Amino acid sequence: MGSPISGTIAEIFLQHLEHTHIRPLMESKQILYYTRYIDDIPIIYDTDKPNQDKLTQYTNSVHNNLQFNSTQESKGCINILDLTFIKRTSHSVQNAKKENGQQFFT
Repeated sequence: MGSPISGTIAEIFLQHLEHTHIRPLMESKQILYYTRYIDDIPIIYDTDKPNQDKLTQYTNSVHNNLQFNSTQESKGCINILDLTFIKRTSHSVQNAKKENGQQFFT
């Protein structure tokens, strides 16, 4: 089943990752939105700043056991987990809806 402290160790590691690698990208406004849910990490970034391939390459170089995959926007929407994010302008998200149509936020 695993060690009872494995969740705590994973949390410590992810907080270190966020502090050393994600925070500088957010402060420079290259990453507009970052969150994590269990083992999924949705990141929304400004397409005017980093190149998608370079950002994915950078995040994948942080640690050998981490693998980030990119999903591109299509027709102003992007699906992450069971949410659909709808782009309002180049720097904001109008809302997110679950696949069943329930509105998540605006």
